[in-house]
Amino acid sequence: MRATLAAAATAAVVVAALLLGPLTQRAPRLESSNQHPNRGGVVFLQPGQEACQPNEDLPRKSPAAVVNLGSEAPAGPLVMRFVSAGREIARGRTGSGLRTSTLAIPLSKRSAESIGVEACIRNAGRVPVSLGGTLAGAARDPRGTLPGLENPAVTDGVAQSGRFRLEYRLPGEPTNLAMAGRVATRVGLLKGSWVGSWAMWFALLVPMLSAAVAVAALARGESR
Repeated sequence: MRATLAAAATAAVVVAALLLGPLTQRAPRLESSNQHPNRGGVVFLQPGQEACQPNEDLPRKSPAAVVNLGSEAPAGPLVMRFVSAGREIARGRTGSGLRTSTLAIPLSKRSAESIGVEACIRNAGRVPVSLGGTLAGAARDPRGTLPGLENPAVTDGVAQSGRFRLEYRLPGEPTNLAMAGRVATRVGLLKGSWVGSWAMWFALLVPMLSAAVAVAALARGESR
């Protein structure tokens, strides 16, 4: 009996340890996005050109906005700004010689969340740049056209073919464990009830509780 209990306790501890490793890993995380899927380059900027699109929601604490480039050719620098009622409320700039398909643009600090503002990206480099996003009116979900797709980005008074995707990062590099609450809430929303979020917490906690119970039972047996 004692050997069986010891084996069970060991197995439970191993499972808990395997879960704990990934849960404590840190990485940049996304807070939100403008919900426009990246389906390739839809906004094209010649050197010096700027594209602006309305109806963007800028989170207060996000330290960077993430854009998708249509190719990995050398690009940049890119200058980003957010404008509300004609007033610039945030700005950011990248370096030059960028070779990446996903680019994080650091943003200046804000005092409040901004709803329905204009987001602008200017190509301050020497080569053309394409921004990934969605063609106007091309993306649909069960509820209808995704937000804002009726208003494509505009360059020099001319409408582009779509809207560029924007994602907003959380401050720092949260662990997977710190993100569990957000993920559980989203799972619950996707499931359409509270059962979804509770099911995720249950799946995370059961192995750890099992390990604690097994170790406690083994210790109690040894003390007799």
